[in-house]
This record gives sequence, C-alpha cells and structure tokens, in this order.
Amino acid sequence: MWWALGLSSALFGAWHLVIPGADLLAVLGVMFAGGIPMTALYMVTGRLWASIDYHMALNFTEAYVFGAGVSGSDFGPSLFQVRARPGVDAFWTGGTFGPEASVVTLVFGLLVSAALITLAKRRKRHRG
Repeated sequence: MWWALGLSSALFGAWHLVIPGADLLAVLGVMFAGGIPMTALYMVTGRLWASIDYHMALNFTEAYVFGAGVSGSDFGPSLFQVRARPGVDAFWTGGTFGPEASVVTLVFGLLVSAALITLAKRRKRHRG
C-alpha cells in the first residue's frame, strides 16, 4: 500500500507538469495537498469516493468560493475574489498557477497527509 501511495501521488503531481506555469513547487504542492491525501483517504475509508470527493471539494473551494486559480485555470465568477498582492513572491502565492504552487499549500498538504496517514495506521487499513 505504501508503494501505491508514493507512486500514485507522484504521478498525480507529475501529470500537472503539462499545465502552463507549473514548476517543481507546483508539482510538490499538488502531490502533498492532493495526491497523498487522496490516497490516504482511500487507506482510511477503503472507498474511492472519499478521494474523489476530496478532490472535487478542494478544487470547488479554490475556484468558486475563493476565486483563486486552480492549476493555472480561471473558472469564472466566485463568492470571493482572492488575489495575490503585487510584489509578493510566487513562492508564497503560487503565482499564475494558483495557490497549489505555493509553499503554504505544501506545508498544509504535509500536515493533512501526516494526519490521514496516522489515522490509516491506527485503523490498520494498510499493508506495510
């Protein structure tokens, strides 16, 4: 199961490299805030829908609640219009790719991933 977590998360992150504006931080952000939590959710619940729902909720919240770019795409109108301040480095904001390419998302993703993996271990829904 641990190999599956690593491989599927790496592939999920690498797939985002084809998007304009993607860089190493974008791939890592997508891996740690998306790929690992989605795999860990499957490990916790044993249900693929938990992972699918997480991905949909994450993208919906970024795009339609906060108005942030999602993997370099603008999805139109949103409840709020959160934009990076001019002059703030893309390291913190994600730049044109969106918040997924920021160090903030990377740290948040690491925390969520660690919590879900810990929960999976406690529930013993893994093999390793």
